Amino acid sequence: MDIVFRVDSSNKIGGGHLTRCINIANELKKRKVNSYFLCQDRVGLDIKLLNKNLLKFKIIPETNNFTDDALETIKFISEKNINPQIIIVDHYEIEESWEKLVKKYTSKLTVIDDLAQKRHHCDILINQVLGVKASKYKNLVPKNCKLFLGTKYIMIHPKFVLERDKLPKKIDFAEIKDVHVFFSSNDHNGLTIKYSELLLRNFPELCLHLSVGNYFKDLKKLKELSSKNKKIKWIQNNSNIEKQLSSCQIAIGTPGMMTWERACLGIPSIQFGTKDFQDDILEQLSKYGLCLWLGNEKYIEEKKFIKICTNFFKDKNLLSEMRNKCLKSVDGKGIQRVI
Repeated sequence: MDIVFRVDSSNKIGGGHLTRCINIANELKKRKVNSYFLCQDRVGLDIKLLNKNLLKFKIIPETNNFTDDALETIKFISEKNINPQIIIVDHYEIEESWEKLVKKYTSKLTVIDDLAQKRHHCDILINQVLGVKASKYKNLVPKNCKLFLGTKYIMIHPKFVLERDKLPKKIDFAEIKDVHVFFSSNDHNGLTIKYSELLLRNFPELCLHLSVGNYFKDLKKLKELSSKNKKIKWIQNNSNIEKQLSSCQIAIGTPGMMTWERACLGIPSIQFGTKDFQDDILEQLSKYGLCLWLGNEKYIEEKKFIKICTNFFKDKNLLSEMRNKCLKSVDGKGIQRVI
């Protein structure tokens, strides 16, 4: 059985879409399913991650013309002489017109969507966002499209479930010492260094646990910073990030797949973004008490951020409640349900 994934990662897009598709492919591999990845040649595409997971892939030309993109996908299928039973699309820019062109080359077309904003021509749609309702898709998908909605379908790597099983029943929030910091794998906006320095200046008692990707642009600065300050511990390639995350009491950073990974391990978090479309989803999560959402980073003043952190670190009841809500909302078994 063959499956084709159409997914991108880049400095601007981030790595979350690619990560969750790799998680699916690795689980399918155990069932002797062949996966092929099609990715545009964008700056920041993590080819090393695909190679590390021994996955087949083809890099197609970068374009904003998704008719051309669809034709490249069809060309790949024809040249490879494969008959994919499923094509999985995980991409915010791909919608109905692309899908209508490609649909005839597969038995089932599956869309992984987080936004519920565009029309899709698909057989299956998965939206893992907390609280999303079928009514959101009333005029966006065909009537016979099967919808799989909500956090029970969050596609987290199975190693997070193993780490979750080791967690203590209670966490001591009396004194915050260990903070996880993650601002996307490539951190195109340079937030990792900016906020690490800001946190260390104002909270010298903290130990910061940083995770960065293969193409993190400020690696030299990070090495210099960590050589000067023993309060910084970091890993690259996000290797064993579940162990690093579970060793921390709280987390600070941007949203994405990491939002759900934090929740799976019951890590209370302060989150802020770089894209305006993140507001609706994260405001809902903040309302449900799964994180503290601050909005777009460009509107956050340093003094205000420090004040928010100070109050957050001191509020033991809030942190305990947030931990419990996170653990209840995301059990980490979504990928098995999707498979």
